[in-house]
Amino acid sequence: MSTLAFMAGLAVLLVAAFAWGGYQKAQRKAEAAHAIVVANERLDKAHKQWMDAMQVVRSTPRVGLSTPVLTMQALRQEVHGLALPRCLEKSREYFVAGMDAQLEGIVAFIRADMDKEALRAYTTAKTRLMNENFVEFGNKASACPANS
Repeated sequence: MSTLAFMAGLAVLLVAAFAWGGYQKAQRKAEAAHAIVVANERLDKAHKQWMDAMQVVRSTPRVGLSTPVLTMQALRQEVHGLALPRCLEKSREYFVAGMDAQLEGIVAFIRADMDKEALRAYTTAKTRLMNENFVEFGNKASACPANS
């Protein structure tokens, strides 16, 4: 009878161990999904801050652009340095590439070392590149499992 009791006790322990393992797996999955949601919220906030900064740039005279550009560069550095879940890394790459393109266009505008038409074409191309990268940023972020 003691062997039977031992076997029953062992079976209970095995069931408990499997249940605990399933719980831990579900907990890790929930934590990973939460990390994706939090990171995506941070990226969305940074995108809004970027677009707000672009509004400031559009309404600021050339000689006053250094402060908004410094703000934008700091935001770009912050986004580049964010610790993100793997599924959002590609999204961030597009976001930073778009930021870089727009910053290059703004800096060219500040320098004004091209003729007017060349400068207009260059800054327009940089803005288009920013927009294309921002579309991909959104596409890649929405493909992340917690956003599906």
